[in-house]
Amino acid sequence: MARDSEALKVLKRTGETQKEKSARLSLDHEMLTRERDQFATQFAEACLSITLLQRKISVLKAEVSRRAKNLLDFENPSGDII
Repeated sequence: MARDSEALKVLKRTGETQKEKSARLSLDHEMLTRERDQFATQFAEACLSITLLQRKISVLKAEVSRRAKNLLDFENPSGDII
């Protein structure tokens, strides 16, 4: 009860009615919700990009290993340890 009367004093002091405060808070909530959703989308896109880059790196590592092995086989076709 004391909180309500204190809140009413603040509202009267600022000249903001309860209806105006409610509308302002509703807009603030909508804005924060939009920002949160945008952040979540950007975060998901970044995670997907990281995953795709990790896969690409794995493919490139395998290709480098394959080429290195082919090069060694070409240089030493007998299989003897150099």
